[in-house]
Amino acid sequence: MSENQQEVNSVKIITWNVNGIRSLYKDASAMKEGLDSLDGDIICLQETKITRGNLDNHGGKGNCKDFCDLVNEGNRGNQKIGANVSNYGSHGNKGSSLDEGTAVVDGYNSYYGFPRSKSGYSGVATYCKDAFTPFRAEEGLSGLFASSDAVDSVGCYGNIRAEFSKMELKELDYEGRAVITQHKIRISDAEDKMLTVINVYCPRADLDNKERLQVKLRFYHLLEIRTRAILDSGSFVIICGDINTCHKPIDHCDPSDMEEFNKNPCRKWLNRIIYDPSAEENTNNVNVSSFHLIDAFRFVNPVEENAFTCWCTQLNARSTNYGTRIDYILVDLRLGGEMDDCVIMKDVFGSDHCPVKAVIDLKFVRAPKCPSFCTKYYPEFAGTQKKLFEFFSQKSSDHELCTSTTVGSADDPAIAYGKRKVSDTKLKSKKQKSDTKKQVGILNFFQPSETKTADSCGSGDLDDQGSGNRSSLESLSSLSSLSEVSPDSFEFTSFEPSAVLDPWSSGDVADETLTVAMFSETEPELSSCTGAGTERTSSSAVWKSILSGPKCPPKCRGHREPCVQRCVKKKGPNFNRKFWVCARGEGRSNDPSARCDYFLWDSNR
Repeated sequence: MSENQQEVNSVKIITWNVNGIRSLYKDASAMKEGLDSLDGDIICLQETKITRGNLDNHGGKGNCKDFCDLVNEGNRGNQKIGANVSNYGSHGNKGSSLDEGTAVVDGYNSYYGFPRSKSGYSGVATYCKDAFTPFRAEEGLSGLFASSDAVDSVGCYGNIRAEFSKMELKELDYEGRAVITQHKIRISDAEDKMLTVINVYCPRADLDNKERLQVKLRFYHLLEIRTRAILDSGSFVIICGDINTCHKPIDHCDPSDMEEFNKNPCRKWLNRIIYDPSAEENTNNVNVSSFHLIDAFRFVNPVEENAFTCWCTQLNARSTNYGTRIDYILVDLRLGGEMDDCVIMKDVFGSDHCPVKAVIDLKFVRAPKCPSFCTKYYPEFAGTQKKLFEFFSQKSSDHELCTSTTVGSADDPAIAYGKRKVSDTKLKSKKQKSDTKKQVGILNFFQPSETKTADSCGSGDLDDQGSGNRSSLESLSSLSSLSEVSPDSFEFTSFEPSAVLDPWSSGDVADETLTVAMFSETEPELSSCTGAGTERTSSSAVWKSILSGPKCPPKCRGHREPCVQRCVKKKGPNFNRKFWVCARGEGRSNDPSARCDYFLWDSNR
């Protein structure tokens, strides 16, 4: 066996709906640390909410215009499919684009599925450690994307084209909901087999939304046909991802009416594909259907209760573990004997879901190179790093451009090396002007000669000298005007002690006059400050009465704790009306730590 084709004896597969990969990993280092902390070998992420720039040229056989034309054609024919996708065709790729730090992570190779029809929505990604590099990879379930034409695509489409129209396939697959990687496992010393990992993010649909529910059921059917075709090719299959349906009542915090619970058509589909050893009919159907998968978590933990993977963040339901289990790792029935463990990683936060990890005893064989669908082969990430010498050559060309516009010959050494000639008076004058504007010299802080002459220190009485000082301060406060005066226009005068007025001498100025001169201007300022302080105090009181701030939130009756404010978003007479409820998380009615039934309209406070 070559160095590249290393063998690993077990695999840790993780599925996690991250609810926006940017909210978890802000940069490349955080991406690397985050993946390492999960401790997984094949990490399947859903709802990445990442798009790819210029997706029309990279991602599919048809561009967005073709897709919108199909939408319009469907609308003209009153087809429901066209109506369903018309809301997605006009958004474009305005969301967060995939960057190199997220796509190319040291020690991993990644494979992304992007939403074509709506940005900031859906999207899946599979990260494989280098020791688990797949041999084949492909985007989507339909075979409509460019990756399905590659020589290392997964293939095996069964009768998809007979079951679905091209329009419907685009509607189902253009939301970026599936990525398939195909690995090689060693069965014996003489036999290798393929193992296909299908990473899916199934659509969500309320039962009362009939159109969206139909889309969800059709996606399930597409997934089933593709899985069956891959199984028929001889490959093992593992489906992992957000299935968006809980299987059994034990997987739901409040199953309520059991009859209605079991009537759900999505749940019926899960019942059909998940092997249940407790049901006698499964024994007869295994060979007929040839399509039964093991729920890895229930295979290892058949009776564990309150094992949920998704919680409503708006209701703070995770604090009371009031959720559902809708994230699954579904393993080929033939690999059941190799199942080692499966756990819900409930202590991992960052999303409204938590990861699920399965450990399977399989001998993986590493591919010698990544499939062509790998993100590291994207043109936008290939060959974009500059060499060190390119920075120097660029600097040289910029320097030549700069010196070619300078006065003089380009061959002049003084110009070529950025030295200024003494005879270049034009350049010198520009330099002086630039220096003057950049920093004020110390000479600019002295008084011009004509001002100094007019306000001589030795002439005039004390009042004249005071006015002269005020004039000096006014001139000093205008640095821009001083900067235009040449330094040669300043003169410096040495002050003699006789020129300074001595208030204790028996001169011409009496003590009373000195006192008035020193304090006549300060007394009005003191009085004005007192008035300003009174006015400031009164205005402050007025503003305090106007801006009193929000009222304290009411306290709930059940726990005597501050409530939280909510807003009605359902269309109706109370739309946008605010109300107060208990701040605790939603929970069972008999749980004292859960939210109480306190309710108060904000207008009734």
